[in-house]
Amino acid sequence: MRTRSGIPARSGPVPTTADPRPAGRQSFFAPVRRLVLGGLLLAVACRLPAVAAEDSTQPPYRPRKFDPDRVGEYLRDEDYAYDRGAVAEAPNLWSRFWSWVGDWLYEHIFKHLFRPGTEDYWRWG
Repeated sequence: MRTRSGIPARSGPVPTTADPRPAGRQSFFAPVRRLVLGGLLLAVACRLPAVAAEDSTQPPYRPRKFDPDRVGEYLRDEDYAYDRGAVAEAPNLWSRFWSWVGDWLYEHIFKHLFRPGTEDYWRWG
């Protein structure tokens, strides 16, 4: 028997590329193979920047040197004195209230909840 193109038809079973295992099953080594190949890929990808830095002719950084006279100019300039001479202001009533609330909660609740004898309770429930 011939096909339309003139090539003789094959006799016997038709080869398939289907997997002989039932649907949803895969070989035992498929996940292992993926894990090993993924690990190798990750190892190579993580190692590439280090290899490139070692082969480079330029150093990875350029140390900077500051001229002490120029730095002294900036230190003397009042436009750059952002925090020099600043005095911490006294907390206002609202800040003092919330500080008192936090101290009270710590002393009366948290200090007793987390004392040394209760670590097993909080760890295991």
